[in-house]
Amino acid sequence: MFFTHGYDPELASWSPFHGALYAVVQSVAKLVALGGDRTKSIFNAAGIFFRSLGTDARAWGEPVAALLGAYTAQKELQIAAIGGKDSMSGTFEQLTVPPTLVSFAVTTENAKHIVSPEFKKAGHAIVLFDVRRGEDAVLDWDVFRQHCDFIHEHMVSGDIYSARAVGKGGLAATLAEMAFGNGIGFTVSSDVSSEDLFALRYGAIVVETDAEKGAQWASQLNAVAVVAQTIEEPAAVAGDVRISLSELQTAWEKLYRVFSPCRANRRMEVPNYLFIQRTARNGANHSASLASLFPFARERTANTIRQMPLKRPGP
Repeated sequence: MFFTHGYDPELASWSPFHGALYAVVQSVAKLVALGGDRTKSIFNAAGIFFRSLGTDARAWGEPVAALLGAYTAQKELQIAAIGGKDSMSGTFEQLTVPPTLVSFAVTTENAKHIVSPEFKKAGHAIVLFDVRRGEDAVLDWDVFRQHCDFIHEHMVSGDIYSARAVGKGGLAATLAEMAFGNGIGFTVSSDVSSEDLFALRYGAIVVETDAEKGAQWASQLNAVAVVAQTIEEPAAVAGDVRISLSELQTAWEKLYRVFSPCRANRRMEVPNYLFIQRTARNGANHSASLASLFPFARERTANTIRQMPLKRPGP
C-alpha cells in the first residue's frame, strides 16, 4: 500500500486555490513515481487548517478557494475524496497559520511494480516528464495524465529503474536526493539552465532509464526531455560546477540534525515486539482470526486485545 502527501505552504499562501490543487497533484505524482497506477483506485483525504474566520470576507474565501482547487484536481484525475480533518481555529493573538490543505493519497499496487528512487547504475539517462501550465498557472491535465500512464506502463515492463516526483527545490534537489542512495553521481545536460534546475515543477516526475530509451521518449512525447546522465563519480556536475555528493548530503542532513541525529553513535537495542494471535472456529472450514503486532507493547494493551471477542463467521 502506498501512502503519500502533498503541500507547499508558500504556494498556498500565494493562492489557496493553487496550493490545494497542486497538493493533490503532488500526492498523486508521488504515488506514480513509486509504481502506482493512477487509473486504479486512488483515494484522497485532506488535512485542512485555516485561521479563525470571524467576519473577514477574505478569511472566509481562503477555505472556499482551497476546496475548489482540491475538487478541480480530484475531478480531473477522477479520484474520490474519502474524508479528512478540518480546523478553523488557526489563530493565536496576531499569529495565523498559512492556508493549509494537505492532500493524502493512498492506493495499492503489486509489489513487483514498486520502483525505489535512488539511481541504479552509471551511464543511464535521467528523463524529466515535465508539466505544462497555462496563463492561469494550472497544469495541462491531458499531459499529466499521459505522463502518469506512460510511466506506470514502463515501470511494469521494467524499463524504468528509479523515479521520483519533483518537489521543493525543483529538479536540482530531486537529482541530488536520487543520487544519495547509492552514491551514483550525475552530470546535468548542457541545455538545462540554472533557472530550469530550481524552477517549481509540482506534477513533474524524474525517471532513470537506458540512454537509448531516454532519447526515444524525449523525441516522441510532449514535455519530456533528457536532463542528466548518471556517472561513476559520486558528484553533481552542472557546467563548470562540480560538488561531491558527500558535501551535498552533509548540507542536506544539516536541517534534520537540529531535530534528531541522522546516525546513531551507539548500538541500539532491538524493540520488544509483542505478537498476539487468536482464532475462533465455527466448523472445520471456517475461522476468524485477530493478529496484532505491538512495538514496545504494554501489558495492559496486550490484555485488552486478548479479551476482545471474536465474531465467528457464518456457515
